[in-house]
Amino acid sequence: MDTKLWVSFGLVVVCLGFSAIVANDSEESSDEHPWEEDIQTFEYMDERNSTPKQAVLFVGSSSIRMMKTAIYFPELPVINRGFGGSMMKDLIYYLDRIIIPYQPKVIVLYCGANDLLEGEMAPKEVFEHFVTFVDELEKRLPKTSIVFLSNRIWPDEWDEWHMVIEKYNRLVKEYSRNKDLLYYVDVETGMLNREGKPDPSDYMEDRIHLNDRGYDKWIELFKPVVKKVYHQ
Repeated sequence: MDTKLWVSFGLVVVCLGFSAIVANDSEESSDEHPWEEDIQTFEYMDERNSTPKQAVLFVGSSSIRMMKTAIYFPELPVINRGFGGSMMKDLIYYLDRIIIPYQPKVIVLYCGANDLLEGEMAPKEVFEHFVTFVDELEKRLPKTSIVFLSNRIWPDEWDEWHMVIEKYNRLVKEYSRNKDLLYYVDVETGMLNREGKPDPSDYMEDRIHLNDRGYDKWIELFKPVVKKVYHQ
């Protein structure tokens, strides 16, 4: 074969091999951080729209993402950066992109249940991620308050998982007692029915996500705390 053809063939092989490596790395990165597209959407929105200063920043999983924060909190400047089925490790990973840039006055956080159920982590492990998250915020945003909403379990998973969720909640509650700017809010108890279990009528057809009735009840439980903390 002509020398030039050999060189061209070799370059093609190298390029194909490099493309395969890049594609593989990209796929692995996507598996490890599956919410990159959501984060890029936030960044795209921020490039084209201004965000309020000294805002209440809502972060966490789908329960936050689906919350109509502007409607439920018309009297406060709010930003909603809830995404997918996010876990505590995801919030830590994306801290510099969806939290720090806004310099919020208050952060409302709901996260942990996905770590326990989907990530199959132990309550102590999820709690350690939570502590890492708080520690980093204290360094980067020392004047920002954090309102932690206790995690809840949905109707179909209650019998198997509510004690696990409760253990995680209890660890956070104990930890918050020694933190001046960390507020633990029990919103699980107030969501239970007379039998002491989640009320199915508060949930959508998937029996996982809250419907409008459920959100009305949920937000009524923690909104007074958010307003109080914001105006301190």
